[in-house]
Amino acid sequence: MATLFCTKALQRAYRLKPGHASPDPSPRLGNWYANTVRVDRRSAVLFTNEKTLFSFVMLRGKTRTLEELHYAFMRGLAMSLALEGHNGRAIERVVNEYGHLPAVGAAKNQKLIGSMNHIARDFAYFVYHEGGLNACDLGDVTHRINNTPWGATGYAFASDLVKELATEGAH
Repeated sequence: MATLFCTKALQRAYRLKPGHASPDPSPRLGNWYANTVRVDRRSAVLFTNEKTLFSFVMLRGKTRTLEELHYAFMRGLAMSLALEGHNGRAIERVVNEYGHLPAVGAAKNQKLIGSMNHIARDFAYFVYHEGGLNACDLGDVTHRINNTPWGATGYAFASDLVKELATEGAH
């Protein structure tokens, strides 16, 4: 079972209680981190994969439950994988690995949280630079973020790392 490591801000917003974090995740992409961010004055959740820094943003809805967060994660993951050119079977296989509600853990990896802060800043900048949420193509912004080399990944593209992990053992 995978763990969704949430920052304190996200835990407060969704009234989540960290439980038992899975030290050895079974999904091929592993665990994810989540944080609240502001994008064009809208509240959103940034999801970032701990192995690859593959990231996407989902705007927050009115209700704030673990179920809603899980649904937003699943939808965002599927859309983001499609944006990166994954075929339907690969997307279904990866998304199905996260089909059950994840365990919730406290976000403690400061290096990863620092990377997330950079990613959130870049998301906000690209959206602002393209005229705001109503004018920009959020899919294009997500694609650009996942095709930016990050030092924490050895300057590899998150999209390439995800592609490697998603196809691992699929043949």
